Amino acid sequence: MYKEVNTIIETSYDGFNVTDGQGVVLRVNRSHQRITGSRPENMVGKHILDCVKEGELSDSVTMEVLKHKRTVTAQQQVRNGKHIIVTGTPVFDEAGEIIRVVCNLRDITELKTLEGKLAETEKSSKQYRNELEHLRKQHLYHEQIITASEAMNKILDEVQQVADKDVTVIVLGETGVGKGVIAKEIHQSSIRRDGPFIDINCGAIPPALLESELFGYEHGAFTGAKKGGKPGIFELAQHGTLFLDEIGELPMDLQVKLLKVLQEKQILRVGGTAPIPVDVRIICATNRNLREMMANGDFRSDLYYRLFVVPIYIPALRYRKDDIIPLMNYYLDKFNQKYGCAKEMAPEVQKKMLHYSWPGNVRELENLVERLVVSVPVTTIDAGHIPELYMGEKSYWKDERGWGPGIVPLRQAVEETEKYLIVQALKECGSMTKAAKRLGLDRTTVLRKVSKYSIPYQKIKKQHSGT
Repeated sequence: MYKEVNTIIETSYDGFNVTDGQGVVLRVNRSHQRITGSRPENMVGKHILDCVKEGELSDSVTMEVLKHKRTVTAQQQVRNGKHIIVTGTPVFDEAGEIIRVVCNLRDITELKTLEGKLAETEKSSKQYRNELEHLRKQHLYHEQIITASEAMNKILDEVQQVADKDVTVIVLGETGVGKGVIAKEIHQSSIRRDGPFIDINCGAIPPALLESELFGYEHGAFTGAKKGGKPGIFELAQHGTLFLDEIGELPMDLQVKLLKVLQEKQILRVGGTAPIPVDVRIICATNRNLREMMANGDFRSDLYYRLFVVPIYIPALRYRKDDIIPLMNYYLDKFNQKYGCAKEMAPEVQKKMLHYSWPGNVRELENLVERLVVSVPVTTIDAGHIPELYMGEKSYWKDERGWGPGIVPLRQAVEETEKYLIVQALKECGSMTKAAKRLGLDRTTVLRKVSKYSIPYQKIKKQHSGT
């Protein structure tokens, strides 16, 4: 019988070690050595705690069994790096005293490895699912952003870079370039996409009413105040995004209060005494030069620097002519569907569209297409249907010198001349640093204006290198 039991223990795939009731090792099988790397002669006859001290074992399940007088199971990592699961079982005599502790060891290294790989796979799967969902929502919204220009595609890349970072963004550009569209895109691509998106035009509301619109009011705050008060825009935008359009029109006294909200993340209703915490992301937009306003004392410098965390500049439509025809076709389809028409543009109309400078930008283009769809009595809209304003104007960016016939707004003339000189300097010098020196500007200013005017610097640099 003893021989049979001995054979079973020695041929077992699991490791075994047996101690007496005091914890002295009596026996260790061959599998124990294979699993732990500890030779039997280094353990037999020694107390189990001495084996732990000498590094033969990482911990002692045996001592836990002797202490609690019950079966104990634990996971350990042994000296050879393997992970094992150890189950210690007590053997009692007739008096109820422990006379033996039998420990069974099983190698679970491969199981632990698979477990780790599974956890990593699940983590990756979750990440991929989140990314796919994000891209799906992003794609659904991108369908409303019509662009074919390199300049706007760069802006969309920049939007995706900052969208999921909960920072303040200010969108800059002329009236009608699509600042509100970009603000919505940032919201839709952000972690706040499921929250509200609320926009307010700071220049469209009388200054006397703007404070109560932004911050709300309490009952009895002023004559005509609603009973029970009213929440303001900040409260309505809780956990979402608040888009403050035309931020340059904000009165000085409200600039102070907006700064306080940005710093303290709480608002105070008009007539209220208790601050209300708000969790809102701020996106601002303006077509004004806030730095100039700051220098003139019309815009607070502390608020200016709070808002200019991430500025995004949208070029005017005249600087991204690749977008004109796609936008025209988009609005043509839109208004054909809206008014039940089937109008189309003649090729010469598209040519005229490209030569016009679009001072009103995308909004002007949209309004013109709608006007043509509803007012032209025939299916094909040709050059004769275009209002004289659009037909008579020549392209300001007409020749190599950057000059063209006709009177144009002074601001446009300055911008066109500035762009022309920067392009010529880059062509001549081949590098940003040299061009800046040639123009008498610092490199940062030239870099900013290259971005503003969508100047293809890399293309110019490559052409210069090839000459």
